[in-house]
Amino acid sequence: MLRILLSLLLIMTCTAPAYAGGYLYRFKVEGRTVIKDYVPAELAPLGYEVLDSRGMVIRTVARELTASEIAERERRIAAEKALEARKEARRKQDMDILRQYTSATDISRSLKRKVDDMRSQIAQQELLQQDLRNKLEQQQGRAAGHERNGREVPDSLRVDIERLQKGLADIDAGIARREASIKVLEDDYEQLFFRFRVLHVYPPGTLEEDVDPQRLPADARSAGSASALQQPPQ
Repeated sequence: MLRILLSLLLIMTCTAPAYAGGYLYRFKVEGRTVIKDYVPAELAPLGYEVLDSRGMVIRTVARELTASEIAERERRIAAEKALEARKEARRKQDMDILRQYTSATDISRSLKRKVDDMRSQIAQQELLQQDLRNKLEQQQGRAAGHERNGREVPDSLRVDIERLQKGLADIDAGIARREASIKVLEDDYEQLFFRFRVLHVYPPGTLEEDVDPQRLPADARSAGSASALQQPPQ
């Protein structure tokens, strides 16, 4: 009897699955399920499932990505990093706004101070401009008198006229630059006013494309509202 039991035990041992206590690897190959007790090099790129001795999945190994998939993944990662960088830059700008201004009135006052300063500079330039025009007319009148009397216009007079003309041209250009700067400044402050209103609804760092205008106060739904900037609510 003991001999029979030992023989049966030997038979059971010899016929037990080769993977008992080990692992199996399950692959999908062209729609077919393939199970191996090792990972063939030619199948590894396909990805596979690791099974324990009871046939339970204990780990899944993803397939290798194609070149195009790798490129797409890298593109997506780069886009996500760029997006985060934009949000961080926007957050820093927003925090600067909130530190510098406590109300929309502060923004209007700041704009008015800067515009008034530029207008004052323009007014000074216009006074100088008129003075140079008067002097130019005088010198041109003298030059015309010389010509009417058949005399040569003195070189010193010609030089003085050219100097005055150049001075007027420089002043004209300076005034035009300041006028353009005022327009840029007003546009910048309209954007600033709009952003200040946005920050009453959205947290710092919110990107422009994530702002729903319908959630904003009626006077802040357009960044181009000059009247809203000039007369902000208290």
